[in-house]
Amino acid sequence: MCGFVGFMGDFELNRMHEAVQSIRHRGPDDIGHFSEEKNSIALGFARLAIQDLTQAGHQPMISQDSKNVLVFNGEIYNVNSLRKGLQDLGYIFKGTSDTEVLLNMYIQYDLEMLPMLNGMFSFAIWDASKKEIILGQDAYGIKPLYYFQSKSGIVFGSEIKAIMSVTGKFNTLDHEALLKYVTFLWCPGNSTPAQNLFKVNPGELVILSQNSVKAKQSWLEKSPIRNQTNKFSSKEYICQVRDGLRTAVSRQLISDVPVGAFLSGGLDSSAIVAFAKEKNPQLECFTIEQIGGEDRGQVSDLYYADKVSKYLNVPLNIVQVSSDQLIRNLEDMIWHLDEPLADPAALNVYHISKLAKEAGIKVLLSGAGGDDLFTGYRRHAALNLNSYIKFLLPQTILNTLSKFPSYLNQDNAFTRKLSKILHGINLNDNAQIIDLFKWTSREDLKNLLNPEILACSDFTSIEQPMHEYLSTINATNLVEKALALDKRFFLSDHNFTYTDKMSMAASVEVRVPFLDNDLVQIANNIPIHLKQTLFHGKWVLKKAMEGILPNEIIYRPKTGFGAPLRRWIGEDLKPVIADYLSHQNIKSRGIFDPIKVKNLISDNDNGKIDGSYTIFSILCIEIWCRKFLKSGLE
Repeated sequence: MCGFVGFMGDFELNRMHEAVQSIRHRGPDDIGHFSEEKNSIALGFARLAIQDLTQAGHQPMISQDSKNVLVFNGEIYNVNSLRKGLQDLGYIFKGTSDTEVLLNMYIQYDLEMLPMLNGMFSFAIWDASKKEIILGQDAYGIKPLYYFQSKSGIVFGSEIKAIMSVTGKFNTLDHEALLKYVTFLWCPGNSTPAQNLFKVNPGELVILSQNSVKAKQSWLEKSPIRNQTNKFSSKEYICQVRDGLRTAVSRQLISDVPVGAFLSGGLDSSAIVAFAKEKNPQLECFTIEQIGGEDRGQVSDLYYADKVSKYLNVPLNIVQVSSDQLIRNLEDMIWHLDEPLADPAALNVYHISKLAKEAGIKVLLSGAGGDDLFTGYRRHAALNLNSYIKFLLPQTILNTLSKFPSYLNQDNAFTRKLSKILHGINLNDNAQIIDLFKWTSREDLKNLLNPEILACSDFTSIEQPMHEYLSTINATNLVEKALALDKRFFLSDHNFTYTDKMSMAASVEVRVPFLDNDLVQIANNIPIHLKQTLFHGKWVLKKAMEGILPNEIIYRPKTGFGAPLRRWIGEDLKPVIADYLSHQNIKSRGIFDPIKVKNLISDNDNGKIDGSYTIFSILCIEIWCRKFLKSGLE
């Protein structure tokens, strides 16, 4: 796990040193540079040494014939079998790093190597014979990668701040992307808050040549929807999941440094810890304690995490997180995130990673992805229930039910959830699925915008990436379609973005065994009724873990890896909100209507609406603008 930055074009070479230093938190163990003035290219690298701690793993890594140069961020878990295959072909290795294996895989197989890799990665390869730089990302977007197009050429990197170190602060906002951030709290698709600054999509290759983007293409081969001809009994599917997860965890324990694990006490993280403990009985585990209490309807993780640690007999390290820490670290949080992601869970990742690093742990296993493979989010249960409701009730009644949320008390956890379910119940299938990902409706968003921005905004662009992706999915079941969106967008553009950035801010690598290639294929082939029943998610995973974890953990109430944001917005963060979102600041920024934002905050305080996350999103956007934009007026 590391970080890299590079460019192709007319940029100052001395900026590369500053760019690498801007991401030194990603790689405190070593730095490296490569450049060719005649081809106007440069690569910079900051290394966090995980596999092969010697200089044999130094990057940028140059091939023996000097025709290929690689910078690579991530881990390849089937590295040993790949190395053996290359050795059988006559390749000789200087060290044991997966970087060296990846470089030689490219030399041997070119880009046909990508489906052979089981791991998480982003990379840039300079191919001197083609005079091209190839940017690539893993199938699930676990390791973020960005690129910026300008008249001078292309700059790319693991983090936006590294790109900014070369280009300077950005000139212009992408207002359509900002609409997505407020709607979802994150941005589905390849957009970012700045114009001409893009994300590399999961499973995508971006080919750079002659200082511009030559081509973009997907290297993915596997369908996200299950193979309908592959049928087993329920018992066989349960065994496949249990064995697949155990194998995935074992693979991802490969490391030359100590490995620990997140432990929330939920099913996913507990399952990871249970199988990791089989290989490492003294596995160090880490969890969060929220200071000041939870939001109403929120369940504390600490009780369950403690139960699991005692049941499995593993050490549990506890870090306390409070609203004071969010206030103190809010600007730093957005700086490290690179994007205005309005999810305080990012703070949890940072503090756990920081505690792990202090304990000498450089790698953490995470339970991320379990909900996205096997169901578990509330939207999955809602869609399953809505399918029955829509089958039983005529459209006229559905239209009436969709209006109910405006009459429900938003200061109550149950009615908030009911509002979420009913809001889009009258929509067509794909629109209903996408609606359940939203935190701010289109109507409410329009009401918040500055009239000038409102007049020139294309609101269809907000949902366009999701609609386009759903059009490629060969499935009719709503939950199955939602899982496809989870894997394609929610994981890469939200979950993995904040997990990568905030863990690496503390110089810690996070691995996600649920996204092992073989386990994903197993999950994709399981019939949806074995994942989501009428009232329960993760049925097959829960059955797989019976006898390994106590039922109290397997069947505990669902809770998110978040923070009591609604309480913080209404109490502790009020002075921060009053400062950043003052009438003058909102007016100067020119994105939102200051009167409408003031009304939003007032209505949320009075319990008329549930606007906490919308407020937090606007706050994060304002902080991002201050950190990354040249001008305060856009």
